[in-house]
Amino acid sequence: MKIASFLPFLVVSTLAMSTLPTQSAAAAPKPRKVEVGAYYFPGYHSEPRMDSYHPKDWNEWQLMKEAKPRYPGHYQPKIPLWGYEDESDIKVMEKKIAAAADHGVDAFIFDWYDYDGPFLEKPLNEAFQQFTQVVNREVGFAVDLPVVGLR
Repeated sequence: MKIASFLPFLVVSTLAMSTLPTQSAAAAPKPRKVEVGAYYFPGYHSEPRMDSYHPKDWNEWQLMKEAKPRYPGHYQPKIPLWGYEDESDIKVMEKKIAAAADHGVDAFIFDWYDYDGPFLEKPLNEAFQQFTQVVNREVGFAVDLPVVGLR
């Protein structure tokens, strides 16, 4: 047999062999589901403690509204797709939970911190309370207690 007529058979045989499974389907381990969590920072409504540093009823949205471009191509201010929402409203939390669930987020992680006393306590407490009060909640939660803030 000439090598030229044998070469196509060799190529097809090699390709066919390389596509065969190396283990039976029954022996293959089941893939584990990856859990996706997102840190939730509830700073987008007023916090009384911030009134001593900023004008009354200041919140994190002010930082976004007042942002200025710092270099060419840096477009500021960025405007949130849903607008500047008051997250102390439970309807806002319901919308965030639904969007997170629809996009594969399994849990919100609430970052609880306390430096020289309760800092942003009102937003944290309210956000967490609202989260637990939402009906038909499809997203779980976790609480992160950073060591740096513990007294």
